[in-house]
Amino acid sequence: MVQLMNCGGEHHDTEVLLEDSIPSVKNISLSIVLPKKPRAIWQQPENVKLDFTWHDGHADRSGGRANRSGGRAEVHIPELAIHSTLVVK
Repeated sequence: MVQLMNCGGEHHDTEVLLEDSIPSVKNISLSIVLPKKPRAIWQQPENVKLDFTWHDGHADRSGGRANRSGGRAEVHIPELAIHSTLVVK
């Protein structure tokens, strides 16, 4: 599972004590490194099955070498209101 939180708002402004509304975030691209290709990725509690693109292997961030085990899923989240969970199956 991947937890997504929208932390938008005027948190830095000491004059703002309460947020009346938090605008949603749209068109989020996310890359998730996984040990194997998932059967599906769901956005919950919206209950939306998300399309994803699978790439075999992934770059090792420490040395830039390719890791042949697993890979990464590139997923597009159309909209995040406040909180969602990506369930990777």
